[in-house]
Amino acid sequence: MAQDEYANVDLSNQIDNPISKDTVLAMKFGNNLFYSVKLCVDQKKFLLKKFVPEGEKGKRKGEIIVIIYSFLLYHLIKGVGPRVNKYKLCNDVRPIESVIRNLSIICKYYGEKPFQNQGYKIRKKDASYKSPAHKIANNTSNGRIKENFSIREKDLEDLTKIINQIYGK
Repeated sequence: MAQDEYANVDLSNQIDNPISKDTVLAMKFGNNLFYSVKLCVDQKKFLLKKFVPEGEKGKRKGEIIVIIYSFLLYHLIKGVGPRVNKYKLCNDVRPIESVIRNLSIICKYYGEKPFQNQGYKIRKKDASYKSPAHKIANNTSNGRIKENFSIREKDLEDLTKIINQIYGK
């Protein structure tokens, strides 16, 4: 496998829509390396209720979604380890600069160096293209494939602290 290939990363269901389904962030690299991180419905509801005022559709909601996505991406990168160092991210969560900045904050929270050697780019929006990771994310979300990592209660507490740290609460 060539060193310059990117691993595809995609969501099964967006974090805020639909709120009634689990969200899985999955990665596929080559033919047989894949990894997934799952955020359950109750966890999504808890986070959105805690940090996004009822009916909010503006900037704050988008920023909270980016932080949650970055947290899932952090656990995905940690789980995959050094086998992959370039990621082609889904275009559902933007801007990429915010994702990278939040990843850096999350790494510092856990006392780690930021993932500086990673290469990130956003996959271009193309309605006819389904990323290889999308099928894994959907199959995991629907229970056909077991997730590699599921956000636990301790992780949820950490994420709450990270969001509070970013927003200065």
